[in-house]
Amino acid sequence: MLDQNDLKQIGAVIDDRLQKAEGRIDDRFKKAEDRIVERTVTAVVTQVGEFIDQNVLPAIDTLIEEKLETKLEEKFEEKLTPLPDRDFITRQTAEVKGEFIAKLRKEDEKVDLHIKFSHENKVLTDDQRTRLGALHVFPSIEV
Repeated sequence: MLDQNDLKQIGAVIDDRLQKAEGRIDDRFKKAEDRIVERTVTAVVTQVGEFIDQNVLPAIDTLIEEKLETKLEEKFEEKLTPLPDRDFITRQTAEVKGEFIAKLRKEDEKVDLHIKFSHENKVLTDDQRTRLGALHVFPSIEV
């Protein structure tokens, strides 16, 4: 029968073989695990990419378009708000026209006075006075 030494030697041989086998088994498990992880990561990345392409990007595009439209509308309204309306322009034009007419009347009065003084001092003849009087912008009303 086997004695104690024989059993120890058999145990040592088995331990030695198991250690050698463990290294190879660990390598095989590591390689298999790496392949599984790589396949899983590839599958997850592919699915996440498809999800982003199909759902997230269109949603972001929609949000950007809506935000852009809103911003453009706000900017457009900001630009239109300070623009004067037709009534304002009409009032302003009438004001400027009135001021211009008032200045022309004043100039007309000055020219009339000049013609009058020139005629009184015998610088202008009656014919010249009549011809210059006809060139007025506003007809003179003698009261």
